[in-house]
Amino acid sequence: MAEDAFDTGALIASVEEVLADLLDVRAHQRIADGDAEVERRIWSTARSLGWLSIGVSEEKGGLGLGAAGIAAVQRALGAALAPGPFLPTLAAAQLLDTWPAGGDVVADLVAGEASAAIPADFGVSNHISWDGKQLTTPGKLLMFGAPDARFCLLPVRSGALLLCEMDAKETRALDSWDRSRALFEIAGASLAPLVAGDDRQAAHLEWIFLLLLAADSLGGSEAILAQTINYMKIREQFGQPIGSFQALKHRAANLSADIVTSARIAEQAIDSHDAVAGFWSRLAKAAVSETFVRTAGEAVQLHGGIGYTWEHGCHLYLKRARLNEALCRSNSALRDAAASDLIGLLATGVDVMEIAA
Repeated sequence: MAEDAFDTGALIASVEEVLADLLDVRAHQRIADGDAEVERRIWSTARSLGWLSIGVSEEKGGLGLGAAGIAAVQRALGAALAPGPFLPTLAAAQLLDTWPAGGDVVADLVAGEASAAIPADFGVSNHISWDGKQLTTPGKLLMFGAPDARFCLLPVRSGALLLCEMDAKETRALDSWDRSRALFEIAGASLAPLVAGDDRQAAHLEWIFLLLLAADSLGGSEAILAQTINYMKIREQFGQPIGSFQALKHRAANLSADIVTSARIAEQAIDSHDAVAGFWSRLAKAAVSETFVRTAGEAVQLHGGIGYTWEHGCHLYLKRARLNEALCRSNSALRDAAASDLIGLLATGVDVMEIAA
């Protein structure tokens, strides 16, 4: 199936419909309380429906929908606050799809037989070196993914990327405010490098990571705003719905406008060609994750007293938003890098209109 021959909205809606049956308020509370059964059910469902193979080429058992496909799936996962290592696994499968030596690993990932992990902070790559035989790391590495992941992708100082096998016995799960995704530590010395990609692969992985963080944040923003507006229609004060109060309507309208703007930046990142892909993905993650934080924070307030309770889902969206904001690189660092990208592009004679094309 061609990457440009599918309806993104239909794909998002189909994933959201399935997740709606699996993730109700009680399920989210169980996840927050540390119950892993919900995550296992969702992962099993994703395996059976082929979500993990969305972006992978048909030659390797996927649907060939590329970056647009995995971004659509991640957007739906974010809207539902779906737990599990979907983001790093989708990113790894998409990247390894282009590696001649990555076939067996891709097969395991798309089948859901294994998951992957990636560094939570890509700045760590400045402290990791690989000379073809010896991997040198700064001790413990903070990773994003399931502690029992079988594989991880590790960017190194040269810009290359290592595919490593992990030993789950060497990992240590960390507590996080967002219980729907996992962070863990692992000693670099316990990683077993399997194959190394070329000097462009680390940048390619970062592009995919940023793109999926933006998609997840966009889905979460849309979902919590929709819930908030619905609540404002039925919650009454002074004998009328609070959604009829002009000040509150303006706050909701401003959030909606922010989300539309952020969505366009994310779409630009998906559609951009290689020369400007890094520039747009950095701007997309920074813009959309900040919109998610702002929308979730406003949702807590617009729900009134109930928005502050453990039983309500507002805090779950805010926690996911805050983790998305922190992952990969800080938003200020991303904007600085995007500014440098822009200067470099203009210096090579690229027209401003080409950057937005």
